[in-house]
Amino acid sequence: MSFSCDFCKSTFSTKGTLVIHQKKVKYCLDIQKKINETIQEKEELYKCEFCNKEFNFKNSYIRHKDTCKEKILKEKNNEKDKEINNLKLQYEKELEKKIEKLKIKNEKELEKQKNAYEKELEKQKNIYEKKIELLEQKINHEKEIVEYKNEHIKKLENEKLETNKYLLEQACSKNSVVNKSYNLQFNTLTEEISPFNENNIKLRIKKMDSNKIANSNDSINNSFISNFVDVIKDLTFCTDASRGFLIIKDEDGVTERITSQKFVLECFKKANKELLEICYEAEKYVRNNEHIFDELEAVEIREKLATMICLIRENKLNSIIKQTATKVIHDCKHLSKPKGNKSFKNIIEKTEIYDPLKEKAEQEREEMLKANPDMFNETYFNTEHDSDTGNVPDTDSHNIEDEEEKNQSAEY
Repeated sequence: MSFSCDFCKSTFSTKGTLVIHQKKVKYCLDIQKKINETIQEKEELYKCEFCNKEFNFKNSYIRHKDTCKEKILKEKNNEKDKEINNLKLQYEKELEKKIEKLKIKNEKELEKQKNAYEKELEKQKNIYEKKIELLEQKINHEKEIVEYKNEHIKKLENEKLETNKYLLEQACSKNSVVNKSYNLQFNTLTEEISPFNENNIKLRIKKMDSNKIANSNDSINNSFISNFVDVIKDLTFCTDASRGFLIIKDEDGVTERITSQKFVLECFKKANKELLEICYEAEKYVRNNEHIFDELEAVEIREKLATMICLIRENKLNSIIKQTATKVIHDCKHLSKPKGNKSFKNIIEKTEIYDPLKEKAEQEREEMLKANPDMFNETYFNTEHDSDTGNVPDTDSHNIEDEEEKNQSAEY
């Protein structure tokens, strides 16, 4: 069996030699190359670019090109696209013209609105300026009234001072002896008390008897308060028991008046550690001497001491402070009140100072009201007045009297 080459027509005994021949023999490869070039030229020259149909001859390709449906359809579509683009351009131009017209129209309307608003603002501005002017007139008027009253008050105060001086001289002449005795007693008690400072407070708290607190027949709170007051009462003396006022002094001997509760609170604050130590010692005494107490009594005393320790540590001693303050006032030294002549206070309270300008002020007010009955009426200042005459124009609004303004005018 023989195999022939399709390109050069050579024959071979086996298919393998045919394949090698077609791949390697030069003259056969040249023939293959020429055939491929002719095929490519045919494809390039006779293929329709619109419908992709292939033709072997150029005449048939040209004839088809004139009658190609795809070409005709494409040309029609191109014409339609051109028409659509033209319509779009025309519509856009018309739209731009309409927008321009609307802009011009809106600008005119906005200009009109702007002018109207400016006119309204100018009108409101004029109204408020008139109101401000009227309010300024009212303020100036009230200032005049206040100045007049201040002058009148100064005159009255001067007269009152003169009267008080005279009364003071009278009272001092009668009470001078009593005041000297009172001052002497105050100075004596001030010298006797110790300075109120942290060191003195701690020294006195350390003198508290913890055994006495635990062994007392009274309650723990009461025995604690009694023991506390006994050691600190020489730091103060009382000047007013009804209001709870005490006197203390500092290291320089300068005295200060404080309340009894503040006095006790300061003592607790400055000697907090020492008070805790006293309570711990009392609790230790009870624990070491339980045979002296009943079982329940010892437990109860220790519980109360533990409560007291917690209260002192957390500074929650409000009830104890009140009780201690009362006890301090009761046990400390008291400054006896002077029993002098009390006529000075009574004379000042009951003295009526003659007002020499009262009658004159009332006459002036009556004259002002006769000249202008609405002078002290609030609507007089809230309504518009003529710039030249000051008269109120005719309106439907009624004048409403303001009670506060009426009262001020009555006082004036």
